[in-house]
Amino acid sequence: MSNVLAPEPPHFEQAVFADELSGQSVTAARQFVLARWKSLMHAAVPLLEGLIEADRNAGRPQDKRLRIGLYSYATDMAPSPAPDQTESKK
Repeated sequence: MSNVLAPEPPHFEQAVFADELSGQSVTAARQFVLARWKSLMHAAVPLLEGLIEADRNAGRPQDKRLRIGLYSYATDMAPSPAPDQTESKK
């Protein structure tokens, strides 16, 4: 709820949706996401470790946690409705 009702949403959440893909295209998209995740993770871990150490050295309260992630979800599309038979008789 805080992500929706807060004056300034404190959580970052963005998504891209795509329909009408083949199984092969979904596999290619998953490979794309995995490569980006590896890049993000390898950059984020040292950054976060450095921030933890800087907070410790500065004596700042270390009472917050952060989760950074990516997700992908794929499923079959709902079937398209059949065309209206009366339309084709006109």
